[in-house]
Amino acid sequence: MAKEVEEVTLGFDVSKRHLEFMGSEPDAVGVIGNDPDAIDRFLDSFSGPVSIAVEATNVYHEQLVDRALGRGFTVYLIDGYRLNKYREAVGVRAKTDASDASLIHRYLISERAHLREVNPQNQRERRLWRILKRRAKLVKLRSQLDLSLRDLCLQIPEVDESLASLDRLIKRLTGLAHALADESGWRDALSRLRTIPGVGRLNALALTTMYYRGEFCGVDRFISFLGLDVRVRDSGTYRGRRKLTKKGDPEVRRLLFNGARAAAYRYPEWAEMKQRLMARGLSEIQTSVILARKIARISFALLKSDSVYRSEITCASS
Repeated sequence: MAKEVEEVTLGFDVSKRHLEFMGSEPDAVGVIGNDPDAIDRFLDSFSGPVSIAVEATNVYHEQLVDRALGRGFTVYLIDGYRLNKYREAVGVRAKTDASDASLIHRYLISERAHLREVNPQNQRERRLWRILKRRAKLVKLRSQLDLSLRDLCLQIPEVDESLASLDRLIKRLTGLAHALADESGWRDALSRLRTIPGVGRLNALALTTMYYRGEFCGVDRFISFLGLDVRVRDSGTYRGRRKLTKKGDPEVRRLLFNGARAAAYRYPEWAEMKQRLMARGLSEIQTSVILARKIARISFALLKSDSVYRSEITCASS
């Protein structure tokens, strides 16, 4: 009878230059360089099933994740906020690279049943999302620059030149993002989403990118992925205030919120829904969040079913 191969589990603490790891084997502890050659040599030393957990960073974890997925390993990304809460819960006082690697491995062993595996993402999709994120920073920078200098009431040519330069760069990044979307074969998906009132080019692009970043068994998982699900804190007769978890990417929520708020002024069906919600005592911000969540749910349904949006008002009158 063949001996069953035991799975290897590894926890990684990631920095720009090094990867500190802790594994299930007694001697599986150490440091490797965060470069392709060092990562390949390390991962090639394992045979059989391997599962690794990595704390999500800006970009420093991507080389490790890509190479592990390429070898068929199971990979989990750990949210840094949750890891900090877990550290406090289990009473770990030290915070070093080695202790973080050990904590990540411990988190993997204890919470694996509740973690979601990372899906491979091609370079085009990853680059597209980075462009959208950088575009959002430029938009914010332009707004801050405009507001901070306009109140001086001075005619400074350099200000107008800087703003115009930022406008050109933002437009350029938008064009690059849509070109990458076309290369990814998303043109039809984007067109379907734009049939939803309040969903423009950027909203459609952000929602489609989020949809293809994971495999969702249902719309509730998609909403949770966006951070638009509601956090409930009740105890006994106490009913806590409902708030969004905001666990997803903030840029998608910003685009959805702004799109929903604009749609409530431009489209009758959203305006009617907004009035009904505000009649119940909800604030304008709360109603915009609810509309944004509804738009996200409709978007998921359209992408899942390859269909287009039909207005409830249009359906009722037809």
